[in-house]
Amino acid sequence: MHLQIKKANIGYDKTLISNANASLNLGDVCLLIGNNGVGKTTLIKSILHQ
Repeated sequence: MHLQIKKANIGYDKTLISNANASLNLGDVCLLIGNNGVGKTTLIKSILHQ
């Protein structure tokens, strides 16, 4: 299984993450670190279509 994100713009009222790129394979470990309000949860919800 493979997850690939290309040139994603993510946010609600304003864009929190712009031009994001990522590639993960089954078994990979990914860590999201950042200040409050920068879009970590928004990114995960977008990947999960929530």
